[in-house]
Amino acid sequence: MAKSSRVQVPQNSPVASTQGTSLRAAALRPTERPQKTSPPSPPRSIHGSLDSLNDGSEEPQPALTRRSTIESAVSDGISKLAQDEWMKHEHLGEVTGLPTRDHWKADSASPNCDSPTCRSSFGLFLRRHHCRHCGHVFCSSHTPHVVPLDQDARFHPEGVPSRACDLCWHAFQRWEESRSERLNKIQTLIEAQNIKTEEAAEETTEHVDNIEEESRKALTAMLGQSTEIAASIPRGWNWSTF
Repeated sequence: MAKSSRVQVPQNSPVASTQGTSLRAAALRPTERPQKTSPPSPPRSIHGSLDSLNDGSEEPQPALTRRSTIESAVSDGISKLAQDEWMKHEHLGEVTGLPTRDHWKADSASPNCDSPTCRSSFGLFLRRHHCRHCGHVFCSSHTPHVVPLDQDARFHPEGVPSRACDLCWHAFQRWEESRSERLNKIQTLIEAQNIKTEEAAEETTEHVDNIEEESRKALTAMLGQSTEIAASIPRGWNWSTF
């Protein structure tokens, strides 16, 4: 019978001691347990929506500004007077704060995205986002826009950049086009009025110049007549004879 080639190592041998130490080092200690990293929970807003907001601020993060619309659509040459006149006509005052949240739709009333082209259900992996203008609830894919809003959540050229849905974004574009057209008309009227004022001032100046010229000519003629009368009197004339 062939003898086994396996070599038996004595228990008290240094080699056996080394092997045992290596095996114990590679294995987990009895008190150790494998640790699992839990996914970070997103912050919740005061209204319960899982908005990506910091410190309760309602402004979107810089990543949302990739489609920002805060760039002015007003053409060059629009004066401050025209802008003030437009603001007065639209009854828009000074922006005094962040857009209101009083009109926001409740989370419990929106189990799905309010976009007509998306009916995704909200859950742990699909977060809710409120449109700051209309107040409805959407997924992040349908609130990628940024529009300027005042404290009443109305469009305002000097408003706070705020998250908006697709429908409100298109409404803002139409509003901005109308605003630009109105500003251009106001500016045209102001320039026409300025031209009339300048022409009237020039006519007044010309009229004054004409009056001064006529007065100067009349005075010169009067002085000339006096000189002629004085020259026609004989040099030896005795005024006492009269």
